[in-house]
Amino acid sequence: MNETTEKQPHTEINNVGVYQGAPPARRIHHVTVLDLRGVPGQNLSQIQEIGNTDVVLLDTENRLALDRARLNHIGTVVVAEPEERVLVTPQLDLSASAVQALEPGQGWLVVGNLQFQPGVAAEQVAEKFLSLRVTGVLVACQAVQGALLSKLHLLSGVVVSLPDDVGPLARDGGETRITEGYLAGLPDGTTYLNFGV
Repeated sequence: MNETTEKQPHTEINNVGVYQGAPPARRIHHVTVLDLRGVPGQNLSQIQEIGNTDVVLLDTENRLALDRARLNHIGTVVVAEPEERVLVTPQLDLSASAVQALEPGQGWLVVGNLQFQPGVAAEQVAEKFLSLRVTGVLVACQAVQGALLSKLHLLSGVVVSLPDDVGPLARDGGETRITEGYLAGLPDGTTYLNFGV
């Protein structure tokens, strides 16, 4: 007796950090980053449900292909341009030397918080960035923010404006207990940034 076994298509993808490309499943859950850029719309139209996913990346060609899918508990759905560099990170800090090392004409989409550290020159930012989109908090000194105004195409979070002569920074994710001992350990003139709840 001859038996043939046909491979059944996967019906579900679960618990994946980053998934890029055409998903072989109709239901996708618990994915940190689901990158669907470059996937033909007819493939995406087979998806029935996406749930508990932090970031879904689409492109201009397939951005409408999920119109029939049920989307539950999605952090961010972003249409990324083909020339954009996509950075998904809770917090990205750019120092003056990091910005200096960048090639001119960058197009970035940052899914998370972006901080230009004090000391980054507005002239560097104007030269290095052609476009910038941020879906979190943008922190920069006033001169850098001025240079970014013509470069920003999307900002779905808040802007924290620091004085150009800001002193030491202390950043907190919301988990630090502010005690006398903690405060005594900070240098004089410290600017305290709290990104927590």
